[in-house]
Amino acid sequence: MAEPRPILLPYTVQDFITDLQKKIGDDFPEKGSGVKWDISSPGTTLNIDPQLMQWAAVELFRNAFQHDMAGGELHVKASVADRAFTFCIREPKTGGVDPTQWMQPLQKVSHGHYSLGLPRARSIIVAH
Repeated sequence: MAEPRPILLPYTVQDFITDLQKKIGDDFPEKGSGVKWDISSPGTTLNIDPQLMQWAAVELFRNAFQHDMAGGELHVKASVADRAFTFCIREPKTGGVDPTQWMQPLQKVSHGHYSLGLPRARSIIVAH
């Protein structure tokens, strides 16, 4: 996988979240409605690659929906403070969880899945 090269465009927080909510609803219709959104600074303009950032965010949701949810709802908080955009997903988990194991590519391989999504999402976020 090549390192991402974002093409930065002005994009408001509200536009990013609105587009992301639509994508989550389309891709995960049975679970997307259970997401609780808390958006601060909706009019603030970000300089991001909308396509790459949406891919990374959707991958975080995909991972949350597919692995070990405790049956509760996801809580998303998006805000801008000190020129930094924060996007946080809180999800209920069952039992003990070791997040360091989430970023190990090729550790859990199944048909069409190679554990590369979270590492790619991280590289997109770091590139921004």
